[in-house]
Amino acid sequence: MKIHRTTILEDSYRRIIAVKRADFLKARLWIEFDGEKGLDYGGVAREWFFLLSKEMFNPYYGLFEYSATDNYTLQINPNSGLCNEDHLSYFKFIGRVAGMAVYHGKLLDAFFIRPFYKMMLQKPITLHDMESVDSEYYNSLRWILENDPAELDLRFIVDEELFGQGFFELIPQDLIKIFDENELEVRTEVLFPTGSNGPQLFTVEQWGTPEKLPRAHTCFNRLDLPPYDSFEDLWDKLLLAIENTQGFDGVD
Repeated sequence: MKIHRTTILEDSYRRIIAVKRADFLKARLWIEFDGEKGLDYGGVAREWFFLLSKEMFNPYYGLFEYSATDNYTLQINPNSGLCNEDHLSYFKFIGRVAGMAVYHGKLLDAFFIRPFYKMMLQKPITLHDMESVDSEYYNSLRWILENDPAELDLRFIVDEELFGQGFFELIPQDLIKIFDENELEVRTEVLFPTGSNGPQLFTVEQWGTPEKLPRAHTCFNRLDLPPYDSFEDLWDKLLLAIENTQGFDGVD
């Protein structure tokens, strides 16, 4: 897939949602960023998953929202249809991307509420699960259970959910049922952070001149360091490279 960085969400959505057979998404990935020279031997795809996940799960688009507990744990926005009339199609796209990330061993930059993982495992949601999502709402429900709510004139509505069908196109449900929700959350957070086969050794080689920034070869785990005059210069150049540069130039 050839993707523009500035329109990574729209480009990726059009390409992935157009795939008729989900099995095709298990094929060898080859990602190209428009205008960049990087050859995808793993590093470009990792960059694509990372950047795409930051867009997919951005609450600005209205598909997800932060839980009431904190400002980094995500949950599905119940009003997503008001923000995006194609929200169901986008959720199918996101489910496919999540399945691709697990299948191809890549990292997604997102943290979900614990019941989210239980729903992926098709485990029943209990009242206790609500405590980690919205403690105030949880306390209200507990009060209703323990007291007579007749004077509150409450009404109850039951919704039918079709959760997880985009994801299960690529990852069979029986393969993740060996995990509980806690293990599933950890698996999606920390597995594959350094390479497609897990943590790997890497080499450091001298390269370039002191005014150059360090560069990384993600496809064969090598870090090129220029001969800096001091540790302080090394520290400053590393921070500059990490925090202010992006993209691929040549084999990566």
